[in-house]
Amino acid sequence: MKTMRLIYIGLLLASCAWATRISVYEAGYPQNRDDNLYIKPVTDVIYQHGACIEHQLHISFAYDFNSWFFKNYEELELEWTFQLPEEAVVYNLYCWKGDSVVRATMLDKWTALQMFDEKTSPIREPALLIRSLPNRNRQVDYTLRIFPIRRFEVNRVMIQYLVPARPSSGSLRTWLPIPQVTASSGGAKNLRVLSFYDARPDMVAVVGYQNIVFQHYPEDKLWETTLPVRYGEYAELVMPSPIQDEYYISTFKKNDETFYQLAVYPPDWPSSPAPRKILILLDYNPGNSSGLTSDLVVTSLKETLERSLGAADSVSVIAAFAEIVFGSEEWVAATQENIDRIFNRLAGQLFFNVNFSQELLLAGQSFLQRNGPGEMLWITNRSDFPTGTYEAQQYAHEILALFPGNLVIHVLDLENIYPMSHYGSDIGYGNRSFTFLSELTRITGGHLFFYRFHPLKTALAAIFFEKVAHYNEVEVQTRMQDGYTFDRQDYAPFEGYYPMDFPIIQTGRLQGTFPMSVTIIANTLQQSVKKDLLIPAEAVQPGSAHLYSAFYGQQLQKLARRYQNNWVVNEIIALSLETGVLSPYTAFLIPDKWQSYYVPQFVDETVKGSTEVKIPPAERDSLLCVYAAPNPFNPRTTLHIEVQVRQLDGKVLVEIYNIVGQRVRQFTLAASATGRHEVVWDATSDFGLPVTSGIYVARISTAHQVKTLRLTLLR
Repeated sequence: MKTMRLIYIGLLLASCAWATRISVYEAGYPQNRDDNLYIKPVTDVIYQHGACIEHQLHISFAYDFNSWFFKNYEELELEWTFQLPEEAVVYNLYCWKGDSVVRATMLDKWTALQMFDEKTSPIREPALLIRSLPNRNRQVDYTLRIFPIRRFEVNRVMIQYLVPARPSSGSLRTWLPIPQVTASSGGAKNLRVLSFYDARPDMVAVVGYQNIVFQHYPEDKLWETTLPVRYGEYAELVMPSPIQDEYYISTFKKNDETFYQLAVYPPDWPSSPAPRKILILLDYNPGNSSGLTSDLVVTSLKETLERSLGAADSVSVIAAFAEIVFGSEEWVAATQENIDRIFNRLAGQLFFNVNFSQELLLAGQSFLQRNGPGEMLWITNRSDFPTGTYEAQQYAHEILALFPGNLVIHVLDLENIYPMSHYGSDIGYGNRSFTFLSELTRITGGHLFFYRFHPLKTALAAIFFEKVAHYNEVEVQTRMQDGYTFDRQDYAPFEGYYPMDFPIIQTGRLQGTFPMSVTIIANTLQQSVKKDLLIPAEAVQPGSAHLYSAFYGQQLQKLARRYQNNWVVNEIIALSLETGVLSPYTAFLIPDKWQSYYVPQFVDETVKGSTEVKIPPAERDSLLCVYAAPNPFNPRTTLHIEVQVRQLDGKVLVEIYNIVGQRVRQFTLAASATGRHEVVWDATSDFGLPVTSGIYVARISTAHQVKTLRLTLLR
């Protein structure tokens, strides 16, 4: 059997309709692509803003290959497609031009596309970022395009976005952007993680990788590590939670509006349900499902288990990869620690374009024989089940003969590629597997869900929340002492299924002063419970501008779920342009005349922490390191100078010359010790007169070395 499996794997490569692809093609000819790009180590800069997490995703592309199907290497365009969850709020795109950082402007999507795709003009806008409406799994497709991509030139961008944190066991979690920067062909090989903190230097951790060590840099207030990444992997960053006792609240004021963010736990449930034991068999073939990715299947399953099950429940997962992999060899309590341990065993494995149902069912039989009975969920997208009534019934009974007679089997069928069959007027059209799977679940009393008709998370929630304590509805009412709150929005990843120990995160606007009265009303099918809180003014934490972006990001998400008529589209465009949050009908565009959009005070957080990236590699050596930003510049630029060795005369001389060799400005720095220094040149001469536009050369000299740096002044 193992030999046959290896033969299968040798013939069937792991592939699927990719959610992420990074490729290069000749502008106007996207049908011929090359995925062989060099991706420099990607850096994810992470900040925690209350119950929201900010990601600054820095990525650099370079194309160094000769492709036989490219004729014109001066007209190459890069396209990076990736997915983020619907709740992600993308609100900035930055692009590096030399040493200068340029912030994108926002336009409506149609104007931006027309400007970027203008083929008749000799000049094109250099970068464009657009997004789609969310799909049925609440995933959004993003596309970044860069033009031109020239060989051996590095193109660096940064995308800034917010996501709601996932509270878990007294901590917060966020998925690291590994699926976004890795691909089945090409992609990043390393992910550098910089997790910044404000006051408390509480330790952070990564779940999904083994033996990952963080370095602490207290002077920069950050924890740093680097992960080796590849396609099919996933990982979470675990951070301390700001939620103390029962709630967390922060406020931020902008343009005479006050925004708030509230995280509060629902009321306690007066009774506890019977414990549940459930074994999950995961048999996924990427070629048999459209609109799904391997990482989305696994991470959605993990999130659902975390929300729905508790320490009183028991769980295990068995998955079919190149080999059958047991998440645990026995029943384990469904605690956060054990669920992490189960999925750590699955992390880094690849699904292949073949189903191994028989081997997986035998593994499930062996597990239940060793560890005792429980329920079983079979997640599959196998396409060759028998379709005839007699054959389907016979095969169902053959499978049931493997297991104890009282076993309840649930099935989630993820296949949605092949044509449906008609099963008469009472049933209508359904998957070809319906005859067999309905017989299997009918006999055992289990549930049957088809991904073709139910979004992935909806089906998983319906299966796992059924017999565990949860609320069907939760309402958070807030009132100010002498005012009111309005435009309240609750974040709930599973609508209709609210875990009892999972905080509700609400954003909104308020008028009035604290204290704030809070009433949480939670309903089940049988009864309603409520809890009252009074939040005093001294409990309010200072928020930041990210609260503004998070609030309007949720507003845009609500509008995007509505029927998209002309009025709604115009509302989305207007709100997106006003708030700077990317929407399905707007775009970030880096203009060709980008000098007016450069950010002179941009803080590059990637130079903090370890020293490997302190200075751009092209300007780095063992004695003296220099670079200028912005460059080109107007009206001033800053020369950053790092002295690596002690100077005998204690001086660093900075001289600036024009293009004909005349010295126009001179600075002398006292640098008796090693360290960093800055010189700001405001484009004036030693006599205080402004100099003209053009190219200048900065000459930086010490007793040990001389460096030169070209500067460009654009007025």
